[in-house]
Amino acid sequence: MVRRIAARAAQFPTLKVINFGHIGDGNIHMNVQHGDAPQEAMLAHQFMASVMPDVVELGGTVSGEHGIGNRKVEFLPLQLGEEARELMRKVKKVFDPRGILNPGKLLPDMEAAL
Repeated sequence: MVRRIAARAAQFPTLKVINFGHIGDGNIHMNVQHGDAPQEAMLAHQFMASVMPDVVELGGTVSGEHGIGNRKVEFLPLQLGEEARELMRKVKKVFDPRGILNPGKLLPDMEAAL
């Protein structure tokens, strides 16, 4: 995966991509640094979108051990089908029926489902 990330990063020369994590157990964290210009943020998003299918293909997950996060939630369907995501929505609704705990963090459509 690190080689694939490096190859993709070479296609985005204005971005700085840093890999770190718990390599011994296969947990790689990728940090994409970019400038403040909206174009740079868009390039960072394009880079992430280009890498995420590789992550899943190689048996990884689009999320870190701390949860999916705002920047990666859109990539969750690459890893989990609709049935699994619907189950997550149902579990969330049981424990947070009013949608007040981290609204929109796990599944952006959660509030619409409540």
